[in-house]
Amino acid sequence: MPKLRKNLPMARCLVTAGIGMLASAPAFAGPPFANIEGVSGGGLNVTAEIANPITKPGEGLNGSSVVGMPQVGLWYVNLSDSDLTWTAQSAQMSFFNRFEVGLAHSNVDASKATGEGSVNFNTITAKLQVIKPGQFGALTPAFSVGYIHKETDNATKIPDVVPGIGGTRLYRDDKGDDYYVALTETFYENVGLPLPVTLNVGMRWTQAYLMGVEGFGNDWDNPYFASIAIGLPTPEFIPGHMALGYEYADSSNVGEDRLGRPMKTSRMYDITLAWLPTPKLSFLASYLNNGSDNIYDGIESGQNPRQLGDGFVLSAQYHF
Repeated sequence: MPKLRKNLPMARCLVTAGIGMLASAPAFAGPPFANIEGVSGGGLNVTAEIANPITKPGEGLNGSSVVGMPQVGLWYVNLSDSDLTWTAQSAQMSFFNRFEVGLAHSNVDASKATGEGSVNFNTITAKLQVIKPGQFGALTPAFSVGYIHKETDNATKIPDVVPGIGGTRLYRDDKGDDYYVALTETFYENVGLPLPVTLNVGMRWTQAYLMGVEGFGNDWDNPYFASIAIGLPTPEFIPGHMALGYEYADSSNVGEDRLGRPMKTSRMYDITLAWLPTPKLSFLASYLNNGSDNIYDGIESGQNPRQLGDGFVLSAQYHF
């Protein structure tokens, strides 16, 4: 028989859907996951949840009731339309179940298309949960604000033949900052649903082009993001729990490069299946879509690519 009742621990599971967000619960510590940008949430989107919160006094780091245990995530992204691979390592920990810090290191390789080397992309993050879930009543959503500092070593240069600026940096900066707000709420027995459903919405303020991997523009944009996730009935022969999620991140336009060409990133969405076989270990598999065009289409048109096609994402997560 499907383990319907045992889906309760998944109530906040996969809010960040696609790439992520199974919410945390006393039985299964799955979500929020260690996101690819170094924030707790999912692959594309952050959530209002705090990383690996302490559920009982003394269960934090070294018996602490203040400092939570860390969580880590490994990511592999393959966008075959653009011959692009992205590998990442991410980690977070929390304090007072309110404040979270994190970091991530990524290596993004599109060298077959660009003719350049792979790019190292690093982030440092902070999140403050201003309102805890249920703080002012059963249906009060969690509300968080956050910050992501990003740095890339992408060294794309302007062609030497361009007078005055040939051989210099194409994009205006190699570092930048994102700011965001997020609301997250789970609906289940509190509203009479047969399965847990988690919703996540938010907005990001950014100057990042292609998430910041390529560089940063001269204008700010404020794309929104949203996710929905549902805990799945899990057959008895499968250990643990499963969930399905969908995640959407809006397009952005952060100005122009130093040749006057737009720096736009197309909308992205993903669909994720998550499996939590043990209270500490989770696995995610996603379909990721960043538009029907790919990096070659952008290069051939003489413009900055804004779509990278589609592909798949794999992740392994561990909560200490």
